[in-house]
Amino acid sequence: MIDEEIAEAEALLTPGSPRYVLDEAGYYLVHPTILASGRRADS
Repeated sequence: MIDEEIAEAEALLTPGSPRYVLDEAGYYLVHPTILASGRRADS
C-alpha cells in the first residue's frame, strides 16, 4: 500500500475519526490477520 492508501485505511478504521466506517448504519468489520512463519536459511 502507498502512503495515501494507508492514511485512507487509518481514517476509515480509527474510532473517533470523522470518517470511521462503523459509525454508519449497516456496516460491520471483519479484521483479517496474516500469520507468516519461516526459517532463516543458514548462510
